[in-house]
Amino acid sequence: MIGKALLSTALAIIFSTSLWAQDGNGINIPINRQLFHENIIKEKNLLLGSDGKQDDEFTLRGNEDAGKLATAAINNQVDAIRYLIETDTKIEQRLKPGYLVGLTDILRHMRTGWRKREVLPSHFAQIFSLYKNSLK
Repeated sequence: MIGKALLSTALAIIFSTSLWAQDGNGINIPINRQLFHENIIKEKNLLLGSDGKQDDEFTLRGNEDAGKLATAAINNQVDAIRYLIETDTKIEQRLKPGYLVGLTDILRHMRTGWRKREVLPSHFAQIFSLYKNSLK
């Protein structure tokens, strides 16, 4: 009898913790939204690598300051928006996947727009700020 109780308790603990994943930034992410966060990280890395080098920097030839600003915006603001979406209690649970998909789409459009010379890297921080403000 005690063995069954211990087994069921252990299984309950294992399954309850497996429904939440933790991001490297300390965000507890429900398992049903984990794929959305993985897609954001993938698009973020593709955007950082769209300068020709697969690294954690966005480098612009001839304009180092704009490259540093773009790198800071990509690395800091994307994670801040992800954190806001997951931790803000004012955002309904049913809307959170849509906001995460929206962030993925913004990153994708920024990458393709930069390649087509339609989006300036110096505007990356403003784009993220506008999206963050739209969530409030």
